Amino acid sequence: MPCPHMEINIVKRAEGQSAVNAAAYQTGEKLYSERDRKYMYNGTKEELIMKEILLPPHAPPEFADRKTLWNSVEAAEKNWNSQLARRMKITLPKELSMEDNIALAKEYCQKEFVSKGMIADLAIHDPDPPNHNPHFHVLLTMRPLDENGKWAPKAHKEYLLDQDGNRIRGSDGKFKTRKVTEVDWNDRRKAEIWRHDWEILQNEYLERAGRQERVSMKSYERQGIDKIPTVHMGPAAAALEKKGIRTDVGDLNREIKVTNRLIRSLRDTIRKLTSWLVDIRQAIREIEMEPEEVYLVDLLGQKFDQRANERFLTWRNRHAAGRAGLADLKRFAVIVNYMQQNRVLTIEDLDGRLTSICDRQHTLRDGIRKDTKRMAEIEKIQATARRRAELDPIHDKYRKIYIGKSLYQKRHKAELEEWNRCNRFIRARFPDGKCDLRTLSDEHSRLSAEIELKNEQLQPILEELDMLRDIQWLVKDLLPELEPEKTELSPEKKEEKRQSLTPGKDEKRESVMGRLQEKKAFVQEREEQRAGKVQHPKKKHYDIGIE
Repeated sequence: MPCPHMEINIVKRAEGQSAVNAAAYQTGEKLYSERDRKYMYNGTKEELIMKEILLPPHAPPEFADRKTLWNSVEAAEKNWNSQLARRMKITLPKELSMEDNIALAKEYCQKEFVSKGMIADLAIHDPDPPNHNPHFHVLLTMRPLDENGKWAPKAHKEYLLDQDGNRIRGSDGKFKTRKVTEVDWNDRRKAEIWRHDWEILQNEYLERAGRQERVSMKSYERQGIDKIPTVHMGPAAAALEKKGIRTDVGDLNREIKVTNRLIRSLRDTIRKLTSWLVDIRQAIREIEMEPEEVYLVDLLGQKFDQRANERFLTWRNRHAAGRAGLADLKRFAVIVNYMQQNRVLTIEDLDGRLTSICDRQHTLRDGIRKDTKRMAEIEKIQATARRRAELDPIHDKYRKIYIGKSLYQKRHKAELEEWNRCNRFIRARFPDGKCDLRTLSDEHSRLSAEIELKNEQLQPILEELDMLRDIQWLVKDLLPELEPEKTELSPEKKEEKRQSLTPGKDEKRESVMGRLQEKKAFVQEREEQRAGKVQHPKKKHYDIGIE
């Protein structure tokens, strides 16, 4: 199944990031940063399939050189908090060949970004082992180019005017202004458009390749899929899991997968039973009967009697027939005992029981989804707190130093900025800045135990649905009108199938309409008997508490 992963973020100078460094990372090149006056090289271990810079028509040809392009971007951004580039990581479908994936990535970048005036630095990766996670990185410029190929302003200011066209002064006496962007690349709605267009183009390539798979970039909730999403592992946890070392996030994802399998099984069983009940109601409405007049135990009794007659007439081994009859009797006793204990006696009772099961399953599912979300948040807090603790010595030394403080800050700029990010994240959740990892670990363990308990509580629901499915299976072939032929059979085949379903040569199988009409007549006679009009003989029935 294609993976709908698209990650979008911004390369920010305020966080110590560099556009030259980002380009060096995704391409594996060693690039010299004129601003930082040092070489940038990350030496990515992922296998690089291809790299290419896609230029709009009015871009200078020298920007086809990666070092020239991104050093020019760095030089054009003067502010300390400038946004240097937009960085995207998008998963490619494993179902396509690498040639198709290369064409897909290039067409998408050309259509969505380059045609709008952006420069796209594209790099496609296929990590070892091949074709288990093909993806591409694209680094996009955020400042537009003018018609001469020079960097243009991202935005300009304009004065706010009143109804008469006069400038409006603020409380400080200065004229009010507002920021007007030159391009709409930073509009928040763009991300949704890019994701939607990637979904459409990817599905076009899959269809063109003759593949049945399709991808949706919507979340499970927006798609209406009753499934709990797994948690993003990140490169560190993924590397440990690849080596066979278990991680907390890996264990969480494994629990989520177990839960999703249970929920999928429950959902499929409930859907089939619900569809079957709809068909039964339709048959009942056609003969104008009340649903509570149809007793499931009558149909079950007919089924087991029919199976016994078939074995008596067709089986040569009487001992085998006796053993099968004994097994049937035990199964019948278990089913009737379940029906008696849970008051599942009529069609309406079965429908009500199915509704109750659905409610219990939804409650457990929502609880599991809430617990998994909290566990993922705890893991992120723990990782951030540990990283802040690792950087505490550098930050503490920076606070205590007086002589050479600016030089120390310059040397450890990246570490200090990362410490500030971690500290802001922690303080947003703990105002005093104190994070008790032991308490969080205990909460994580408690939530994990609760998820296991809820999974255990889902299992009896699945077993009860299996019991209801057995009831449905045992009585469904007593309702032949509800089972349309999937393929048109010849008259000879139809007659052969009819005879194979008939207990005896001289016995005619009862149809659902005939049996329901007979049941209706019996109910009417019983009502008359209760009114004292006629004397009705006692009807034989199975002892499950029905009078």
